[in-house]
Amino acid sequence: MLLLGLLFQGPSALAVPTIGGIDGGIELPGWTVAPEGVLRLSWAWVGGQASPLFSPHPNRFYGATMTVLPGLEINARFTEAVGLPDPTITLPNYVDRMLSVKWAPDLPPMWPRLALGVLDLVSINELNRLVGMVPGSSTFGRGIYLVTGGTWAGWVFHAGVLARRLDNPSPYASALVPLGLGWDARLELGPRGTSAGVGWAGPGGWNLLLARIIDRDWAYGLSWNVAL
Repeated sequence: MLLLGLLFQGPSALAVPTIGGIDGGIELPGWTVAPEGVLRLSWAWVGGQASPLFSPHPNRFYGATMTVLPGLEINARFTEAVGLPDPTITLPNYVDRMLSVKWAPDLPPMWPRLALGVLDLVSINELNRLVGMVPGSSTFGRGIYLVTGGTWAGWVFHAGVLARRLDNPSPYASALVPLGLGWDARLELGPRGTSAGVGWAGPGGWNLLLARIIDRDWAYGLSWNVAL
């Protein structure tokens, strides 16, 4: 059993990818980040009833995430709505190109973990206009967030606040429970509802994630981590 555990051991269980490729739970970011210099390439599919772009059309995500400095994670994601063009929609393009940033400071060991970031800090939207954190604007991309958490008996917990507007924050939380042989179970409570799933951290830096998103539709993702 010990040999199998070593054989199937992949990247740190504390830094596992979400559907969008950032470190966290299922959809939402956590306090964890991969070690400096780790590049993650990811692909995911989200069913149309839970997709963020042009629902009920399914979405495909293509992402690249890298910890460029200790604790500083940058995520670039391309989101495509599947099944378009649609004659009922007049927009010329059906994709989003997004850039997200997260910073997790190096705190003393006995302190709670902490991370601050912005989801979709910059987005080139369907009309190819640059939007996001604009000085003087009341909105911050898809959301500015502050998340804390820790571990207990191998479990990983995240609890945070996500706000597209500073006067309208939404709390969220997630938990990761290790199941052995690289597998884990996840539960996430977020602004859109409750999601649940299972993940696998395999050899060679590979990660899998299968989830039921807000009890509406299925999503699955595949990631590959490499240290540069």
